[in-house]
Amino acid sequence: MLSIIHVSRALRLILLISYLAIITKKHGIENKILNLYFCEMDRTGRQPRIHIPNTIHHVMIRGNNRQRIFHGDIYFFHFLELLAQSAEQFDHKIIAYCLMSNHVHLLIHIHDSPLSAIMKNINFRYARWVNHKQNRIGHLFQGRYRSLEVNNDEYLVNLCRYIHFNPVAAKIVDCMEDYPWTSHRYYTGCEARWMDIHLMCEAIQRKTNFSYSEFINKPVDRDAWKPAITISEAGEIIYDKDTIWKQQENAITSQIIRKFLTQDEVSAIVCNNLDIQKTELFVVSRNRKHAKQRILLAYYLIRYSKINITGVAKLFRCTHGTLSRQLANLDRYSEKYFSLGLLQNIEETLNRAAIN
Repeated sequence: MLSIIHVSRALRLILLISYLAIITKKHGIENKILNLYFCEMDRTGRQPRIHIPNTIHHVMIRGNNRQRIFHGDIYFFHFLELLAQSAEQFDHKIIAYCLMSNHVHLLIHIHDSPLSAIMKNINFRYARWVNHKQNRIGHLFQGRYRSLEVNNDEYLVNLCRYIHFNPVAAKIVDCMEDYPWTSHRYYTGCEARWMDIHLMCEAIQRKTNFSYSEFINKPVDRDAWKPAITISEAGEIIYDKDTIWKQQENAITSQIIRKFLTQDEVSAIVCNNLDIQKTELFVVSRNRKHAKQRILLAYYLIRYSKINITGVAKLFRCTHGTLSRQLANLDRYSEKYFSLGLLQNIEETLNRAAIN
């Protein structure tokens, strides 16, 4: 009797392994995990974002479980109204956008307000409005928004064309002018205070010597260029590590690293830029400045070394929950305690060390 039970369990285990292997191959789970690992998202979950003013970001949000987030014109109009209100409240500009039935592309130029605060405001207000209108509960969006800083003209202008051409590529319309829910119309006559078309037009002129209309209508192989953030055939938002690296290679700051640094290497670089002895940050202190510097060091240890948030919490003799809350608030006070030049120097030095 015992042997029969063991055989039955073994057969169930074999069937389970076979099923997982088929699912992995079908949905590209292995590639997804590799992408998340390369983008440092699997080790830390919600990684804190340090706010850098006057930067441009490509943002993507999508419906939970690939469901629709827009159910008619009134939904599109309301989302655009929230974009306009957000631009006025947080003093940012929208460079380009495309609203599809189950996902959104935004190209946003932020200033003093963090991107996280802007997107939290937009997503929360829209989800609450939809839930109230449809008398539903639960998540509207799948997880947190995904974003990538855009920091060179070539990527910027190609991304704009990709965003505006999205409905045509999806075979919803035959030409961009027929789809009303992209920012293409603002580049061809319409106006809005919350849109910034001049930045894009100047970038196109610098890079190609074309006007927007000439550039956007120029025949192009869409498969020859893809953005770093895309939606897979399975409907997942994925990062393309090769595109990200190519886009970021000349940037001052980079979110991607080639290898992990050791704890000592990260600590030495950060402490050297902060002009402080490492021992001062690894001892319990009531000095407020040291406390903020300690959180900054924790952020870079998690991002650039193999140590995770639990390991960093042990280093600083605090709980996982305490460190998580402090990291979540990092972008709120980073500007107050750390200059933009300092943060750029730290990341530039860490990136060079990680590449070499």
